[in-house]
Amino acid sequence: METTKKIEKVIIVATDLGSFPNTLSSSLEELRELVKADEGQVVGVVTQNIEKFNPKYLIGTGKVKEIKEIAKNME
Repeated sequence: METTKKIEKVIIVATDLGSFPNTLSSSLEELRELVKADEGQVVGVVTQNIEKFNPKYLIGTGKVKEIKEIAKNME
């Protein structure tokens, strides 16, 4: 019996605290590789420059709304 795995669509989200050079690009690359390893498909990338993490979401509430809209539009 052959089962077809549904390809997960993924929006990757990364933050840049600005304190370390190249951390945003390396974080994005690592996230892309993790999605690829799980046979997912990156359908969106959201980044945010922040001074400190929001304890509830780790990103700002505006970005949360942006991600929600992207997900809604991509179904």
